[in-house]
Amino acid sequence: MASGFLYGLSVHFKIYPIIYSFVLYFLIDVDYASIKNGQPYLAIYKNGFFTRNRLVFTAMSAGTFIGLTYLFYVIYGYEFVYEAYLYHFVRKDHRHNNSVYWYMIY
Repeated sequence: MASGFLYGLSVHFKIYPIIYSFVLYFLIDVDYASIKNGQPYLAIYKNGFFTRNRLVFTAMSAGTFIGLTYLFYVIYGYEFVYEAYLYHFVRKDHRHNNSVYWYMIY
């Protein structure tokens, strides 16, 4: 639970850690002994894709992120949502690596 809370907190402060969500999800409840013995990766997930620990981590991190976003939306309004999340989709700063135009220019 604490790791889900801290991950949700980190995604709230900086949005880029969300790219690690798939890796963290798959590392929860993985069979490390099978990895060490050289088993195929499909055999590593013998507990299934959805486990209790994975679902708790996902719910806790998403709940923390959504709760903090809602709290700051209540405090600061639409300006917070725009500056924190939506601005990255509409800006045209080609010198910034998060812009969609950055890859076409360089």
